[in-house]
Amino acid sequence: LFVRTGAAMAPTPRAEEIAPPVREGLARFRSALDPPSAFSPGTARDEFRIAITDYAEFRLLPGLFREVAAEAPGVRLFFRRADRIFVPPEADLRSGAFDFAIGAYPDPTAADPSIHLAALAEEPNVCIAGAAAPATLDQTPAGLARKRDPRLATPNFLTIPHLVASSDLIAIVPKGLALHFAPLLQLEVRNPPVDIPAFHTRLAWHDRHQSSPS
Repeated sequence: LFVRTGAAMAPTPRAEEIAPPVREGLARFRSALDPPSAFSPGTARDEFRIAITDYAEFRLLPGLFREVAAEAPGVRLFFRRADRIFVPPEADLRSGAFDFAIGAYPDPTAADPSIHLAALAEEPNVCIAGAAAPATLDQTPAGLARKRDPRLATPNFLTIPHLVASSDLIAIVPKGLALHFAPLLQLEVRNPPVDIPAFHTRLAWHDRHQSSPS
């Protein structure tokens, strides 16, 4: 790459040819090693791809968008449904397909060590029933309640109140969902006849974002 010309060294044509991409690569390497600059919401132009359940979107998105629009108007948020409701999309977070995921992830210790979880909300689960239910929720024996015989499954939380209102089905849902739809669909809301863990909404992200200023 270099030849001696008297007491000095001169680059060969090949060295001059590869010099620009080498300089560019070194600049990127230095940039990667430099500490990240502080995040400035008012001037940020970041884009975030977020996996989210329909219920988390229903409960959190209006307030989140209001805050982002006011504090970081240049930031853009792109939401998409994840394949699973109760398990973080770990492969998509690792690959970068999603920057974050928001869902009903009940056990933070079950996640891959490279996946981080933070609590966003917690609420109790309650039972809902419509007028066609065979018995009121207060009359449902605890022993019967322990026998799971699901007649229908759906990945969409917001569909459940409508299904219950138009059938004899009984469902267990987050309290916020029940209280919103109960007066609209004439649903009965009661505490479950057995103990049920609280409904947790958590934010998930991969190690690569752990030190990101944004």
